[in-house]
Amino acid sequence: MTLPVNPDLNHLAFCALVALSFEKQTSGISGRVAENLFLLRWLTVAQKQKRFPKSLASEIIWLINEARTKGVNVSLKDKFEVIWRTGNEDVQPHSDLYRLNAAIIALREQGWNNYLLSQAEWSSLTEGNTTEATDTLYMTKPHWKRDSMNEVCKPVR
Repeated sequence: MTLPVNPDLNHLAFCALVALSFEKQTSGISGRVAENLFLLRWLTVAQKQKRFPKSLASEIIWLINEARTKGVNVSLKDKFEVIWRTGNEDVQPHSDLYRLNAAIIALREQGWNNYLLSQAEWSSLTEGNTTEATDTLYMTKPHWKRDSMNEVCKPVR
């Protein structure tokens, strides 16, 4: 199942990922903060120089605002990779673990907290012993066990 995608948006993601790759090779940048800073600057220049169609203006502005407001809590590279994959790959074959990680990243960027709990911690939580005032995702450690094919052994419900 390939999802419909705006070809211009797909092209923007491709260009951003290629530019980041070249920058990594020439400057040796590493780490999410450096990648975000580079991509934020790249997007800002692309916007000012009008390198992409007008139809992408709102997406470019949104990406710039995401990077500026959320800082290190957002990964522009991950966002561009998702955009690129969505338009170019069949999304169904991804492993459960990949899709679960993508969901957790999306929730974190929306301000959610997430915790990986032992069975004892989970039991305490289900008895109502929580002080979280924000949206929170709790998972038990057995949900992260993987088999030899790197597949999640116990499905999340």
